[in-house]
Amino acid sequence: MSIKLGNGTLNKVYLGATEIKKSYLGNSLILDNTASLDPMSGFGNLISGWKADDIEGSDGDIITTWADAYGSNDLTSQNPALSTLEIVNGIKEVSFSNVAFSAGQPSDLNFIAGTDDFSIVVQLGSRYAPGENAFVTWANGNSGSFQYQFGLQASKWRTAVGGQTYTPSTQGASNDIFIMTYTAATDTVTLRKNDTDWNFSIPTNPVNQTTYDLLIGGRQDAFDLLDANVRGIWMYNSVLTDINKDDIIAYLSNNNTNSTNLYTENDAAGTDVNSTGNWPSTSKISITSVSSTDTDLGDDHVIRLETTDVSAGFGRIQLDYLTQGTEYIATFRARNAQGDGGIFNWEGVANASYDISFSGTDWVEGTVTFTPNNPVVGIKVYPGFTSNTIGDAIEISSITINEKLDLINSIPSLITRLNGDTMMNETVLALTGEPVTSWNNVIGDSLNASQDAVNRQPVLQIAADGSKEVKFDGVDDFLDFGTPPELNFQPGQARTIAILTGENNANGALIHKGLSSSRQYAFFYFNNLLITFNLNTQDTYSTSVPTKPTLITLVYNDDNTFTLYEDGVARINDTVTSTTVNSLSTLLGARQNNAAGDDFAFFYPGSMREVLIFNSALTSDELAVLNNELIV
Repeated sequence: MSIKLGNGTLNKVYLGATEIKKSYLGNSLILDNTASLDPMSGFGNLISGWKADDIEGSDGDIITTWADAYGSNDLTSQNPALSTLEIVNGIKEVSFSNVAFSAGQPSDLNFIAGTDDFSIVVQLGSRYAPGENAFVTWANGNSGSFQYQFGLQASKWRTAVGGQTYTPSTQGASNDIFIMTYTAATDTVTLRKNDTDWNFSIPTNPVNQTTYDLLIGGRQDAFDLLDANVRGIWMYNSVLTDINKDDIIAYLSNNNTNSTNLYTENDAAGTDVNSTGNWPSTSKISITSVSSTDTDLGDDHVIRLETTDVSAGFGRIQLDYLTQGTEYIATFRARNAQGDGGIFNWEGVANASYDISFSGTDWVEGTVTFTPNNPVVGIKVYPGFTSNTIGDAIEISSITINEKLDLINSIPSLITRLNGDTMMNETVLALTGEPVTSWNNVIGDSLNASQDAVNRQPVLQIAADGSKEVKFDGVDDFLDFGTPPELNFQPGQARTIAILTGENNANGALIHKGLSSSRQYAFFYFNNLLITFNLNTQDTYSTSVPTKPTLITLVYNDDNTFTLYEDGVARINDTVTSTTVNSLSTLLGARQNNAAGDDFAFFYPGSMREVLIFNSALTSDELAVLNNELIV
């Protein structure tokens, strides 16, 4: 059974309201969500965090060190005899009984007032004793000269930045979640306890301590020692937004429930596990061995969602905290092992639901694109409500979730990506027919293609399939990358250039750097030919202009060999011996006609959906990613 989110493991798998953390068949671990993607790392620039759930041990064990789950700032207890691991209703907590942990003097947490933005999140556990309770402190000794502090006093906040302290009234309680953010540009601090905010501006004086340690759970010389149980502390060098805070509160609040293993190392295949919550007692989940006839499955086990009551019951695999408004691609393989019916669908998404009803016991593979409109997205399986009077058993062998742009964006050598679906016109989302002044790189702040001349600006169009495209008129429109050194590819310098055309294809320059007599690199359709120039060496392939969106990819190697692909099929292979280069602009949709850059020709009367440039020759695996994602 494989469940993946991007390049990591799915955040959570649930049986009703109970989370599956690990699943075993005999001694074989077949599902492990303890190493899953952590939503806390997605809310900001997370530098360090310490989670009680990561501590190995038993209830009552003394804690001497607490590892940083995200960085290298491990904690050391200043008095190991007083700090213990407590397991309360199956949840791990660190018991601070008037003891602090030291993080040393980490440079990446050395936040300075007036210079550095930062945020701190604290999740309390089942015990909290009112008093002088410092969560995080970095100060010059016990004198109160705080670089920063975040904590509570008996009935108020105790928060300090740059030597200034703010103490509005509040009360702490067990299981509270606290968030502090500091914005350097405005000297503004925001405090949040659960769903309540305090905001204030405070004139700070930078305090940069150089002698004392950053402490968790106290202040130097045993001052302000924390007397509470803690489930986790997270530190960011960025300002958490209100949406970030809402999602953090929701995520950590949901994690206040028990998360226990449903399977042990001694469980065997076919073990039934009864459940609570929204599963009826007639439903069960089990780990099932795949029969020998299903060797094409690619793995050994499946998750089986089963009911013996055809009138009620459903199972849900819950995908927590996908980003709302972001488009994802999901692929799955499933079947109804009992045959006849059963429904597999998606919930919490903005797109139309993707439902599949099973027929017989055949395995069904599917792919769906969806956009969450809720922090929690579920894959809901209804084993009931079918004509199968003996109930249903939905088996799921694999589910893979990837952000739609993530696979391509994760290729390390990608230096610019112009994507029609993320088209922005200055700071406003472009509309159909609106001029495109700049087609911006979605992975960085430079290497954009722009056009200042109003009469030369292409426009945005929406294709029949809903894709956004940049439409060139073939008369005088084009976009200009300028002359950035990153795009001035030299002989022996590997690169890959790919353009996905739109629904309008025609003769004309797709990409062009140079004059007609000195083309450093270019490719285009012309007179039933696909033509490419590399260091002014021309190669052609006879073909008609495609009538659908087409991916043209040039892969140039450091030995000056290259291949030009059309929708993944190699059309041209050659070795370049010339060395012609120039200092001219790289253009989309036209060719420069003179060195002065005030005359242009060979305009492209078509549309483009994607432009991608890499500073390496893509490998076969990377090309496969490109082709799988972009070929229509």
